[in-house]
Amino acid sequence: WAAAKAVVNAADGAHHELDAHLARTHLFVNLPLGVTARRLSAAHHPVWRLLMPHGDGTPFINNLTPHTLLKPGGDVHLLLPTSREAQVAYVGGVVTTARFNDRFPRAELAARGLLDAAALHHPYREDALAHYDALHEFVAAVLGEYYTCDADVVGDAELAAWAADMAAPAPAGAGVRGFGEPRPDGTVEEGTVRSVGYLVSAVTLLIWTASAQHAAVNFPQVDLMACAAAYPLAVRAGAPAPGTGRPITDWLPPLRVAARQLFLGAA
Repeated sequence: WAAAKAVVNAADGAHHELDAHLARTHLFVNLPLGVTARRLSAAHHPVWRLLMPHGDGTPFINNLTPHTLLKPGGDVHLLLPTSREAQVAYVGGVVTTARFNDRFPRAELAARGLLDAAALHHPYREDALAHYDALHEFVAAVLGEYYTCDADVVGDAELAAWAADMAAPAPAGAGVRGFGEPRPDGTVEEGTVRSVGYLVSAVTLLIWTASAQHAAVNFPQVDLMACAAAYPLAVRAGAPAPGTGRPITDWLPPLRVAARQLFLGAA
């Protein structure tokens, strides 16, 4: 049973670090905050003024990752399962297939069957939506001073260029799939913003991901995953079989790797 729990926790930890943490927070906002937002006029544009405080350190941190955590023999390769090449391919697959409009908290929770508060006790849902709604209210108040109707949004040529830049393939653009005004039939007019409502929601999602959502997946790591004996990030033996009687240490990392996991968890 202890070995089975180690296998499940290792799979969960690998998914958490590569998918929920790296791909869906750091890399999700990397180009939108690190590149496209900086192409707006810094002196006056309200979208730039809202986004930039959340993107000041993003390019620096994300640029370090390939040379530190993801470098050959680096911590990700040391701690997590599979090869570095497989890890990079997995993260790239998540980034290139994730769709922006599917990432709004209510849409994502509904897709996972977690939105109904009466049916399921889910503290993350309550906190995530409370933070998102508070940010949405703030962003709406700020942008409402500049865009009083949808025509104001459509008439902003610089905003239109930003929206097109968001959807344009990287590296020239941010390469964000599924970013754009929803059509009545549920499809997306990619690279467009035509309403105050969608503009507010899109800006809110970027801010929420860089702040509250990243905090939710980053800071609890020390409590859940720093101790390799309780939460190994990879198992070092095959899946347990009935009657083998192997000690749990067969599945745990060596002391040097466990110490590195503890250090990173507390960093």
